[in-house]
Amino acid sequence: MIRSRSPKSGATVGLVVGSMLLLLFGCTTAHQESAVSDPAHDWTRACSDCHAGMTAPGEEHGEIPCEACHVEPLATARDLGFQPEDRPDGHPTVAANPSHPATWEPACGPCHADDLARMERSLHWTQAGILASTRFLWGAQDTVAAATTLPEMAASTAAVGGAGTRDPAALVDDLLRRKCLRCHLLAPDPGGRSAGCAACHVPAGDGHRLALPTTSDPCLACHQGGTTGADFAGRFPADAHDEYRVPLADGADRPLVGGWDVHPLTEDLHRTGGLICTDCHGRDEVMGRVEGDIPTLAHQAVSVRCGSCHGDMAGRPDGEVPDGLEPADGGGGTLVLRADGSTRVAPATAGADHPAHDPDAHGRLTCAACHSAWAGQSFGLHLHLSYVPTWNLWIPRDTQGDPELSRRVAEAESLADEDRDSLAPRMSDRLTGGDRDGLWAGGHSLRRWEEPALGVTVDDRIAPLRPRNLYRVTYVAADGLVWLDSAVPTRGDATGPGWASEPFTPHTTIHNGALCTRCHGNPRAAGLGLAWTPDAPALHADTLPARPATPGARLLDDRERSALLHPSDRQRAAFAKVLSDMGLETWLPKPDDDR
Repeated sequence: MIRSRSPKSGATVGLVVGSMLLLLFGCTTAHQESAVSDPAHDWTRACSDCHAGMTAPGEEHGEIPCEACHVEPLATARDLGFQPEDRPDGHPTVAANPSHPATWEPACGPCHADDLARMERSLHWTQAGILASTRFLWGAQDTVAAATTLPEMAASTAAVGGAGTRDPAALVDDLLRRKCLRCHLLAPDPGGRSAGCAACHVPAGDGHRLALPTTSDPCLACHQGGTTGADFAGRFPADAHDEYRVPLADGADRPLVGGWDVHPLTEDLHRTGGLICTDCHGRDEVMGRVEGDIPTLAHQAVSVRCGSCHGDMAGRPDGEVPDGLEPADGGGGTLVLRADGSTRVAPATAGADHPAHDPDAHGRLTCAACHSAWAGQSFGLHLHLSYVPTWNLWIPRDTQGDPELSRRVAEAESLADEDRDSLAPRMSDRLTGGDRDGLWAGGHSLRRWEEPALGVTVDDRIAPLRPRNLYRVTYVAADGLVWLDSAVPTRGDATGPGWASEPFTPHTTIHNGALCTRCHGNPRAAGLGLAWTPDAPALHADTLPARPATPGARLLDDRERSALLHPSDRQRAAFAKVLSDMGLETWLPKPDDDR
């Protein structure tokens, strides 16, 4: 990560990944000079009279008058769905969270202008990736590169949805606003995450103190479910239906994590070794870059790779080096952790005496293709929008990582069966906070964490595929008519179904790589779905990989698929050596075995 100079202090600082607000010493002067205190009402002093239990905002902000952040920014607040809190007579109207995007420029900008300039160009603010790819796959825009941003969607007054539609494209913005956009910076999350800068810089349960992240918890507040981040912590969501919940010895269900019932799986070795998300993913990646193109998809924002710290198989640097790493010849080096200042040794990849590290054989592979313990895969995303109160259908399926859905279903469950039909299904717009009729629920055909299919990244590397966007849409109008019944959307460029599997990096790193048979001779890795043999049909059609939506990414071609399914003599010899070293020679496939 590139080092940056503070515009106020001039001190060189290494900024933590995930940060949306740079907490620097010496920034109180600008706020103190701008603060205006009413002589008749010294609110700075009076605040402590009523708010005696309020946590101090931190050493860096402790001398800033309260009104400088909580009152004055309202004079220049932007209209981004922000509503200041009403107060008793004689008390000024205050912004309870000055770091909300509507007020972060006047509240935080005097000291952190550089950070705000970065933040408003970042994917964490624009949400361009999820908006563009979803709208493209549902047919609402003709290219994935034409990004609709979160601020643009929040400012839009266009109608969403509508009775009688038979086109998923007419429903996708309603889906995004009421189902998908749980995690964004315009509104707090029911799970306890704040809005704006405070989302990352106010520790959970500490509603006032601003701090740099020292754990991965701020990241995991949003990166939950079947996404990258949750896997770093060894979490993979169970199916939504309560029949898949795991009861404990006392008969209670397993505690939910962020609204999900999760399977506890192997954590990433970097997490068990003491690293947090921000030790690898730095300021430029999370808060954005001041210069260059504004990213619309994740791969355009992320430049750190495994080889950034460890080097590639040939001993060359590979990827942007995180701040704090002192590279050694041939890759590897000493990594200084940002969270606590401790050090770890990043071993070099090159020179490892293992046939899998032959750059001629595996030079195109991403490290995660072999060194991931598991890869979460959720097949067949069924989305159901209903204006009819079918609460008995939803009650056993309320564990979907959505606290609002769970709350509304629990409200219906508390009623007698005969009274539930009178409770209209409603959900809030996550951008405006207002309720609308209709409730979105979801579920998957199946979820697994075994061998993933392989695909090709935008830079021509072989990587695991994640089947995240295999949509089937059902829409039931208020009159009970079913206008869509498990409909598959059509891509915006009319080139096929609106399904996509995307290359990704499972954050489930292990030291020892997978056996050769995880890929070689495996029909699943070759993209033939869950099948016993290459010639057998897939056991479930949803497990067949779909063409990526990311421009430049693709599925394996016929040559690459054939190389996996029909191991060469060289591959067999290398596998034989691996098994021999492990004392497992009997596992070696026979020469005529076409598995």
